[in-house]
Amino acid sequence: MFQASLNDRARVAAELRLVRMREFLAKNIPEVTQAVEHLPGSAKARMALLAASREHLNDLLKEGARDPQSRRQLVTLYRQTADLEASLAPSDLSHYSNSATHYHRAVEELLSLRDLSEPARATLIDLYTRRAMIQQQFGQFKEAKTVIAAAEKRYQPAKDNSPEMKQKAARMFSMRGNLALYENGAPGAEDSFRQSIALLNLDNSPQSRYELARATRLLAMLFAHNQRNAEALEQASRSVTIGEQLLAAFPARDDYRRALAASYVVQAGVLPPAAGRPVFSKAMELASFSAAADPYDVQMGSELVLIATRMAAADHPDAASALARARELTEPLLNNFPKSYTAAADQIGLGLETSRYLRAKGRMRDALEELKRIQPIASNQASEFPKLDSVRKRFQTVQEETGALIEAVARGAK
Repeated sequence: MFQASLNDRARVAAELRLVRMREFLAKNIPEVTQAVEHLPGSAKARMALLAASREHLNDLLKEGARDPQSRRQLVTLYRQTADLEASLAPSDLSHYSNSATHYHRAVEELLSLRDLSEPARATLIDLYTRRAMIQQQFGQFKEAKTVIAAAEKRYQPAKDNSPEMKQKAARMFSMRGNLALYENGAPGAEDSFRQSIALLNLDNSPQSRYELARATRLLAMLFAHNQRNAEALEQASRSVTIGEQLLAAFPARDDYRRALAASYVVQAGVLPPAAGRPVFSKAMELASFSAAADPYDVQMGSELVLIATRMAAADHPDAASALARARELTEPLLNNFPKSYTAAADQIGLGLETSRYLRAKGRMRDALEELKRIQPIASNQASEFPKLDSVRKRFQTVQEETGALIEAVARGAK
């Protein structure tokens, strides 16, 4: 009897420890994630947080509790896990589908609570928007538009007044405009961006300013696509101004640094070539800082490659050094993530643009060596993703341009 009592006490103590551990994880994982996710060099920390978040999520699912408090906690965990997966998706394609699934499950759990309050609807809109962003990145434009339409149904502009709701609705409108922008500037894109901007102008918080810089940048891209250059420059310059103010106020925020680099690229693209060159240089400086701080951030590598290749296309005086710097900082990503579709595609794209730049400068042999460098990468990716047209086209382009350069070098030798 005494032994049974000891066993009961040990069991109760173990259960209490488990409850306290879950409470600790529920409280601290979101706080730690929020503290590190926007710092330079945070990719490895986010990988560790993702593992912890998945473990906590699985524990809660195994417990099977269906009371409202547990279900709300489940919504938070689904969203938190999906956010981490989305931020790491370029390093592993499986993160894309996993994050979309977890956002969807968070939506299902929240809908099952039948909570029609403004905070609950704001959370729903945010979850729908985040899921649509992942779907867009994965090329699922039709599905993303359906999800954004579901988000719009939750917004009640005549009665929703909280800053949080306005911010979430603004991001939703911006996402709707972005989807239209990707559809060759479809009608409705400009109205969507202007709806977003109107809401964000009502709030001066850092997050709203960050979203405003993004919305004005996207509007500038739309105007540039439609050859409305004066309006494109106006919006791009506004995006840059907001971005510079944010980074000056919060220099440790890497998301602000990266957003400003993106705004510089858009601004440089709509300025006359001579005026755009120093702006490209600013973008390259910011992106190089972030990429150098984190050899595990594949998305940052993609952003750096984009800037370097844009500089080469604009025949920037520093294009050669920018291309070399991009290779120096992004080549290790493929070593760290040999199965990463994005890291491989970036190296192939960077190699092609570097080779073309060198060829235009008359450096035929150097151009050929660059193509030889990326040939095995293109071949491996073609073997891993044989059904993807984009992969096949890249591989074919590498083969064709290599063959043409071999002939050009041979003719030059004669």
